[in-house]
Amino acid sequence: MKIALRTLIFVPVSLALFIALSGCRVSHPDLNPVDSGTDGESDAALDVAMDSDRPLDAPLDAFRDSAMDAELDAPEDAADDISRDTAMDVPEDVPEDSPADSPPDSEPDACVPADEIGYCDGFDDDCDGEDELFPATGFYDSDGDGFGGDAATPVCPIPDAITVSVGGDCDDTRADFYPGAPETCEVGDWNCDGRRIPCGCESRTYAGKEYLFCTEPSRTWQQAEDFCNGEDGHLVAVGSEDEQEWLVSVATGGRWWLGANDIDDEGEYVWSNGEPFDYNAWTGPEPNNHGGGQDCAVIEYGFGYMGAWNDTPCSGLFAHICERDAAPE
Repeated sequence: MKIALRTLIFVPVSLALFIALSGCRVSHPDLNPVDSGTDGESDAALDVAMDSDRPLDAPLDAFRDSAMDAELDAPEDAADDISRDTAMDVPEDVPEDSPADSPPDSEPDACVPADEIGYCDGFDDDCDGEDELFPATGFYDSDGDGFGGDAATPVCPIPDAITVSVGGDCDDTRADFYPGAPETCEVGDWNCDGRRIPCGCESRTYAGKEYLFCTEPSRTWQQAEDFCNGEDGHLVAVGSEDEQEWLVSVATGGRWWLGANDIDDEGEYVWSNGEPFDYNAWTGPEPNNHGGGQDCAVIEYGFGYMGAWNDTPCSGLFAHICERDAAPE
């Protein structure tokens, strides 16, 4: 009797504990009698709502295992569809990288112009993006003669040479070469006029022309013409009485080669520079080709000629006068 009593007590208690832990109701005629009336109908409806897929008399563990197997066997596409269906809709006009989601770009500190400008110091003092160049103006005067050579321009580093307002120095390494400097026969353009005065010659200007009165060394007519060609000129071509008078006022004494000659055609004098032979200052019987071979003309002071022209052999060694365009002012 004691064993039977214990069994009767243990089984109902165990069954009640199992029902409580599983959270489910067990439908059995002996344990859950269906009462007629409202309470019975409510209990039946509750049973169906809570566990509509599991037969009421199916074991709980078997149902749980089948549900897990069904979840594992489900295709991945189904899970993706669920994820897409349940994802929050994003408006199409919202950019992917919204400004609200990213921090604003950091801006560099604004440049503030300095009160004083420092030249060639490696700093951008005026906020133009570059170091300030030294504002050199005028002309660089490297030799200190008061005349500048190259035009000064803004530059770095700061130059050592001083600047002056007057340019035109043709050789800024020599203080004796500058515009208007006295010319000498040393090779070089002393007065920066683009010309030089050769040694043995004196320069004079008349009516827009420059004349070189050369006395040393004496030359033949052809040597004299070649020399004048080398100085950008020719032996002088006299075109008027005024020019003739001016020439003899400078070329005093001796004989001076002119450009007049009849080397190609006896008796037909021409100028070596090609100008028309429209003026002459022959005197007496000249040109007389005395003894033959007198094909070149000179300003003559001997024999009472006093600066008049005379024809003489071209091989004589005399002084000569070169004529060329005057250098620009």
